[in-house]
Parts: sequence; structure tokens; C-alpha cells
Amino acid sequence: MTAARKTGLLRFSASRCLALIVKEWHQIGRDPSALVIGVFLPLFMLLVCGFGISMDMKGVPVAIVLEERTPVAQRIAVDFTANPYFDAKVFYAKAPAEKALEAREVECILTIPAGFAANAQQGEAAELGLTVYGVDSNSATLFKSYVLGQLNSSVTKMVSNGMIESAVASRVSAGPVKSLASRSWFNEASISTWYLVPGILVIVVGAASTMMSAIVIAREWERGTMAAIFATPASPLEIFLAKWLSYWTIAFGGSLLSLCTSFLVFGQPLRGSIAGVLAILLTLTAMGTALGLFISAKVKNQFLAIELAVVLAYMPSLMLSGFLFDLRSVPVWIEFVGRLLPPTYAVEAFKQCFLAGDGPILWRNVGILCCWAALFFCMAVRVLRKRPPVTVPDKSEPKGGASC
Repeated sequence: MTAARKTGLLRFSASRCLALIVKEWHQIGRDPSALVIGVFLPLFMLLVCGFGISMDMKGVPVAIVLEERTPVAQRIAVDFTANPYFDAKVFYAKAPAEKALEAREVECILTIPAGFAANAQQGEAAELGLTVYGVDSNSATLFKSYVLGQLNSSVTKMVSNGMIESAVASRVSAGPVKSLASRSWFNEASISTWYLVPGILVIVVGAASTMMSAIVIAREWERGTMAAIFATPASPLEIFLAKWLSYWTIAFGGSLLSLCTSFLVFGQPLRGSIAGVLAILLTLTAMGTALGLFISAKVKNQFLAIELAVVLAYMPSLMLSGFLFDLRSVPVWIEFVGRLLPPTYAVEAFKQCFLAGDGPILWRNVGILCCWAALFFCMAVRVLRKRPPVTVPDKSEPKGGASC
């Protein structure tokens, strides 16, 4: 009996599968909601998240308090004003600047006290004051690093021009190093968009492919057409393959459109090969579509299927994939959970391919995604074979009881 069931489960006919694929595309033509979810939704989410999420700050409002009007102080103020990363406002007293900070008109105050230039020119201790609005600790730390970076740049220029002594520059830079040549590999300009777009692609492509396919089987159960399909000689494997191939094609097409948008709109570099990025997209969309069909076959309700798709596909990609923060900075048990989930490996593979190039990490992660896709594939086929019992009414007795 078990062998017979297994044979029925895995029975495959190319002609029947092709006929079911044609049926799926006819349904997609009559109800194009799948095209909207699979093609246009990821594109819309990519544009919104790509422009809306950025770690780069420009136009940081900063107050420059000049308690002396010496050339050194004026030079520092001019450098801050000319930098596009700052929106510098010059004050000549500290009280108005503090009021602006309390009103959140500025984010930090750089105070140049009286006697700073004289001490700097003599090589003595020259102190500056920096006050940061610290309600948001992350932003405060970022503002502080921006201001210190610009201040170090200004001091270095003044040392080269002979305006101040080099001893002051070493104190400002908080170290005895006279010169330091630094280089950032793979993201030379430190553009946060290059770092974020790979994670955004994983979120939008994975979530869209899962949500699109999560309503397919559930919708047919609600309409009653699934029972008609089970009445045909088609096996669960053929039914699943027809649906999976049809909706995977849509999901992959939408992912290609989103990929091209990331290149054309956001200027995302591609240091790896086209084969590498296509392999990631193929496995990611295949896994998402299989997961959505498994959810749809399991719950048989469109509303519940969409809710589960959001919980199982969108939330892990957003919170536990390393997209927003490094998993090494979270508690060990949360990192362990994140390492178990496939979005973590998809994000890592995309970052490797886009910024660093092909390598063993890329293909290892693609292999892990293939394993997850195969697991969801088998789970969906197994759930799909469990047909509900069909009750046949007994026509031997009349409805009105005993006949006269």
C-alpha cells in the first residue's frame, strides 16, 4: 500500500504537466494579480526602501560658536560651511546655540573658546568643546564622528599651511600618529546604498515570490477548483510542478527587473559575475515560490496564507538576516536562529557578489539556498497529496422519508 501511494505521489507525465501549466497561465491571464505581486510589488518596494533607507547623513545641522574671531577660528567655520555634509550656523555666543540645540534646530555645538588660536600657534594645549544632542545615541555617535573627522581635516590643513603647530594636530587626532594612509576595500566611497541594496533585494524578491504563490492553492480551495483538479489523473507532483514553474517564472522575471533597477537607479556595482548573481536570484525565487506553495497547500485560506507568508518570509529577511545590523552584535541565541534561516545566506551571497566578487562563500551560500528550496519543494508535494475526504450522498433513500 505504501509503495502504491509513493508511486501515485511521484507519478509524472510531461503531457499532463504541460496541460496544467497551460491552465495556470490561462488563470493568470484572467486574474493578473500574480503579475502585480510578483513583478511590480518588488520594484515598488525596492524604489521606496532604496531611497528611504540610508546610513549616509548630509546636511547635518551644526552650530559653530566663535568666542574669538581669529583666522584659525574663521578657517574652521569656513571649512564646516563648505562641507555638504554639514549645515553650519555660526554663533558668537554660547547661549543662542544652546537654545537652538534644545529646539532641535541643530544636532551639535562646536565651541571654539577664546584663546584657542594663541594656544594652537604656540603648540600648547588647545581645547575645543563639542556638545551633541544625545537622545538618539546612534545618531549622536554618528554626528560626533562626522564633526571630529571634519575637524581633523581642518587642523591638518592648517598645520600644512603653518597656521598652527603640529603638536596641536596630534592632540586633536587623539594619537601620536603623524600620518595615516587608509583604504576601504570593496566600498571605497563608504556609500551605504551599496551595502543596503543587496539586503533590500533579498527582502523584496523573497517576500514577493512567497506572497504571490501563497494565495495560489488556497484560492483554488476557496473557489472549489482544486477538487476538480484532484479528480483528474494528475499526480500531486505534476500539480505542484505546474504551479511552481508558472509562478517561479513570474518571480524570476520580477527579480530581473528589480536587479536592473538597482544598477540603473542606484548605481550598484557588480564586482562578481553575471552567472553568480543569476544563480542567487534563481535559487532565491525558487525557494520563495516553493515556500509560498507549501503555506498555501497547508492552510487552504488566502488571508491566513498571506499572514504566514509575511511572518515566515518578510520578517526573518528584515530582522535576522544581517541586513540592518551585524549578527555578531546580537545575543548568541539570536545569532544561532539567524544562521539557521536562508535569508542570512542570500544577503551574504549578494553582498559578496556585488561588492567583493565571486568566491567560495558565494557558491557555498547558493548551495545552502538550493537545499532549502529542495526542502520546501518536498514539503509542499507531501502536503498537497493529502486530499480531503469526499462525501458522496446516499441516493438510495428519498429525502422525504418513506414513500407512500
